[in-house]
Amino acid sequence: MRLVLASQSPYRKQLLDQLGLDFDTMPSHIDEDSFKASVSDALELTQVLAYEKAKKVFSERPNDLIIGSDQAIILGNKIFSKPKTVEKACEQLKELSGTSHHLISAVYLLGPDIKEEFYHKTTLTMRDLTDEEILNYVKRDEPFQCAGSYMIEKLGISLFEAIDSTDSTSIVGLPLIQLTSVLRKLGMNPLA
Repeated sequence: MRLVLASQSPYRKQLLDQLGLDFDTMPSHIDEDSFKASVSDALELTQVLAYEKAKKVFSERPNDLIIGSDQAIILGNKIFSKPKTVEKACEQLKELSGTSHHLISAVYLLGPDIKEEFYHKTTLTMRDLTDEEILNYVKRDEPFQCAGSYMIEKLGISLFEAIDSTDSTSIVGLPLIQLTSVLRKLGMNPLA
């Protein structure tokens, strides 16, 4: 049984590489927007998308252990999506500026006779940002495929004044502390 990361994210791949395990990557290519239209709760949405990504790849790799993962940024009851444009990225950052918001990372592991899921929640407090700072940031990091319009693993860290998390890797896209615990339980101990 091989480990397969159901993602094309280079950041999730880099995170999983840290564990020193042999694994493949395979994007799921699911239509996330179709699920966003029917699920309004952020935690439920991330869990559904993590599961759907794992399920799609598992349908093509039924003898392997698939890791599906998804993230959501929430402020109050609003779920932030990927901005895709400079204008939308600036709008999102302006809305998040000076606030505390939550980032939820959900993970689903699916394999032969294996179903494991967990999530991690982080609270991030963004600095008060000027319109110029926001535009300069967006032009430099181009966070168009990142919910909330920031990339914490790059210049995006400078947008924040505080981050409250028990697993900093969760912010990048894959909570390695919890993932390692599950993998150890399944006999894939990175320390073995």
